Amino acid sequence: MSTRWFELCGPPEPTGIVVCLPYAGGSGRAFRAWRGHLPPGWALALVDLPGHGRRMDEPCLHSADAVLAGLLGAVAELPAARRIVFGYSLGGRLAFELAHRLAEVGSRPDGLVVCMSRAPQTGIGHPPLSHLPPGRPFLEQAVEFGLADPWLLDGAPADVAPLADALQADLRIVETFGYRGRPPLAVPACVIGADGDWLVPEPALRGWDELCRPRPLHLRVSGGHLAVHRSPDAVMRAVCTAIGHIQRPAVPAAAQAGTPARGDHDGGMP
Repeated sequence: MSTRWFELCGPPEPTGIVVCLPYAGGSGRAFRAWRGHLPPGWALALVDLPGHGRRMDEPCLHSADAVLAGLLGAVAELPAARRIVFGYSLGGRLAFELAHRLAEVGSRPDGLVVCMSRAPQTGIGHPPLSHLPPGRPFLEQAVEFGLADPWLLDGAPADVAPLADALQADLRIVETFGYRGRPPLAVPACVIGADGDWLVPEPALRGWDELCRPRPLHLRVSGGHLAVHRSPDAVMRAVCTAIGHIQRPAVPAAAQAGTPARGDHDGGMP
């Protein structure tokens, strides 16, 4: 099943759905390999924003509110009652806000998972880039800050341009979507980080503790900000652990005590 906003991967009549919001410049297909590793009956709703993935022929959006308005209506049409909202990097910031907006309209999700994503009150973690001239000047800076894969600099300009435009539009969302004070989100949550991710260091990950009740489970994997591509199995295992935690949200005593990083629960990951 595919819709304008989602590609639905999994059983035709799922009992639960993980709504997957990608990182800046990415598309939902980055998470497609997870579909065979979810709990029985669960499916993935892989999000493609306008100008991304299956929607490359559409103009990109530059406003988080425009993105969230479209997602809010689309999530309401998903076939399963149980929903977990997952977001990677920019997707984590959008996932948190989407979860709040779903709760406001009486459709509170079952849980939230954020991966390689700074808590919104901690800033963006890098200098603004979206104002730079499009093309190579922008891409060089994006690669330098770890926001884009270096292979983009080696591609033919005509092939790379749509990907660079999508990334630049998404970074504008990152840079203009300021923190909006919210009460703590009252759903089970999990925060996944990487030990080599300088864009999202430990204090920025721990900032989610202020925004979720109960306090989220923290998981860590080895790698950097693009670990979903460099260490895909470790990230997938972390996501599956997070889904299991949300289905059975008892938090280990060590996590309640705020044991540092991997001590909270590393789910057997490297």
